[in-house]
Amino acid sequence: MRSDFEVGRPGERIPLMASIGKPVAPAETNRKTALVIGAGTRACALARAASGVGFGCTEPEEPRHALARLDKTARLDLMLLDARGFEAAALLETGVAAGLLDHVRRMQARLVVITDLAGIDPLLAALDEGETAFLCEPEDADIAALLVLAATRATHRSGFCDSTGQSEKMRLEELSEEVRRLTATIERLTGRHRTASEGGSPDRFAGLRTTRTVPSMPVHFPASGAPARSTQSLDETAPSHAELRALVRARRMRDQFLPADLFGEPAWDMILDLMAARTAGQRVSVSSLCIAAAVPPTTALRWIRHLTDRGIFIRIDDPMDRRRVFIELSESAAEAVSAWALSVRKKGGLLAPGFH
Repeated sequence: MRSDFEVGRPGERIPLMASIGKPVAPAETNRKTALVIGAGTRACALARAASGVGFGCTEPEEPRHALARLDKTARLDLMLLDARGFEAAALLETGVAAGLLDHVRRMQARLVVITDLAGIDPLLAALDEGETAFLCEPEDADIAALLVLAATRATHRSGFCDSTGQSEKMRLEELSEEVRRLTATIERLTGRHRTASEGGSPDRFAGLRTTRTVPSMPVHFPASGAPARSTQSLDETAPSHAELRALVRARRMRDQFLPADLFGEPAWDMILDLMAARTAGQRVSVSSLCIAAAVPPTTALRWIRHLTDRGIFIRIDDPMDRRRVFIELSESAAEAVSAWALSVRKKGGLLAPGFH
């Protein structure tokens, strides 16, 4: 059956269906290989898209059969777990997650996990190892970009790099064009044509925050969860929970007067949210922080990992529930935010003296 659309390098047409449904032949052992673990239309679309960027990719495998399939697989460059719509806890209880990591280590493969907000906490807790990449409720362009970069990485790993002296700029242009073509491909495969109002709106997450933020009593707060009273003047005290929430609300109001896409970087919003949670004696899960960021979940997740790598955020695994991961500000980051707030308050900024 002929595919309706094809992608490949400029000047080269690769049918997306070329390697669907057949294993990589022995003569193709140097070809990049991928396996999609999932079910339904989206998993099939991922397999076809992976084929479109040069991976040898067979039909998707359902999670319950994935380990048996991997036991018979000698080599793999990319493993795509599409957990959207699956009960993440079931994957953990049946040992699928641990088994996947064993095979990833054995084959030195790249693991990519695609999930929704409901599954991000348990899957992050179970599969965040090494170079595992996570996409949370991704846009088609996010998936396309990841596949193109994974294909490039696998090519370098195999030692089959282009030695024609092609400039880095030209290569980046080719990758960008490949991402655009692959995005259109995935949209057609899945029948997804989102309108601007459907993608990334924080309103669809209304009510989830309180169910995913777990109270905790940090050692520097009394049992009431409120900061201890101080004899310091108001100008010298740390910002209160109410002050920080007022700042967050003020920042949210920007969207009422200016285009929302002008404020795509969520780092400061997440920092303020974590600082407010700290003053209230609360812990914030990864999914809750993604919601608070008011950007697409995959973008928020990427920033969470970046800020963790920078030492601004700290990841805390819940000792009582292995399916949950909390994010907190590091001590140095919290001190910096407090110092900023005091400076703003003294100089007549948004944190006005006397605010409660």
